[in-house]
Amino acid sequence: MDPERRRNRMVRSQTAPADQLCVASEMAFNTSNVSEYSGGASRGANDRLLWEEPSPMIDSSTSDFVSPEASSPSDALPDPNGNDLGNLQVGCIEMKDSGYDSVYGDVAETMGDSCSVTDYFREICRQDRHGYDEKFLVSTLLDLSATTVRQIRIDGYSAIRGVAFGILACGGSTLSHHGGADEVYQKLSDTLSSNSGSWLRKWQRPARLEYGGSCLDGFWDCLSCLQTIEDQLHDTNGADKEYVLAALLNKDPVIDAQICEAVKLIMLKCALELYKDQVDEVVVPMFATVLFSRESSRTPEEFLLHHLNQIGREGIQEVELYLLGYALETTVTIVRPRNARSGDVVCRYPEWQVGVWPEVLLSEVDGRYSVFGR
Repeated sequence: MDPERRRNRMVRSQTAPADQLCVASEMAFNTSNVSEYSGGASRGANDRLLWEEPSPMIDSSTSDFVSPEASSPSDALPDPNGNDLGNLQVGCIEMKDSGYDSVYGDVAETMGDSCSVTDYFREICRQDRHGYDEKFLVSTLLDLSATTVRQIRIDGYSAIRGVAFGILACGGSTLSHHGGADEVYQKLSDTLSSNSGSWLRKWQRPARLEYGGSCLDGFWDCLSCLQTIEDQLHDTNGADKEYVLAALLNKDPVIDAQICEAVKLIMLKCALELYKDQVDEVVVPMFATVLFSRESSRTPEEFLLHHLNQIGREGIQEVELYLLGYALETTVTIVRPRNARSGDVVCRYPEWQVGVWPEVLLSEVDGRYSVFGR
């Protein structure tokens, strides 16, 4: 179907409010509209794709991504402007098996059950090999107003999934700052149709996200899926949003991947705008200077090929956490217990809008992410 026709077919959710459904089962979210608006055919229960348990670090040769090109290595850069961004870790955050099986439970589940912060860190500290201080960690999280925590499935999407979950579960929006799915799609479509925008066709998606036609079809499938989820959650009782969203992500890995890829497309749109500002000598945030100073991402095309395409089969890089928070206008706060001795336990991406933008709170223990409720 012509991409323009598909865009015009988008209709906001008209189903019954999801808060009227049974939250206790965490399986009552109406997904029929998602497949309709995202352009995909409806899938029966027997046709649903199931997660395969990943290896701790997924090699590109075994990834489920459509990956015609291998990623080039990233080079660590000093900060060109004397900012603390010079200490960014440009290597991928490693996902490894730390042995916390009973803490993280069934890794095949996209979002784990909610538990208390105290119980979570008690188990982490009981099993850890790094000498974590339970009282210090619990105190740190309580000072950040965290009350509950959910484990996030271990894969290359973990950080993006956690941030998207944290925003949507509290009634926020990932798209409204950009004018909705239509405007993000239009920006990418305009770029693709420009004389120098054919490189957008090199966007790589997980093989589970099948679509016909051009890459624009894939863009729209992901963006409209995210828009539909946001619309339905808007009509959900505030206290139930988290449970309904967790149930949806656990039930349908295709929707989970579409949401994560949609967030990546928002990041790409933001990167395009930052790059244009930089070329036009408009002042840009410091992280944008670092982002486009790497040998592997001098341009948005290189950023897509060597970095953004890799997120999903590999971990996210620290400079891209800044882009993620900036693109979603959300302060991404990550607690890393391993940094207790250096004093950098709490890191924010970006750090200059604390108290102004909404905040999502994550923890990262040996490459495994969790998201906290408040």
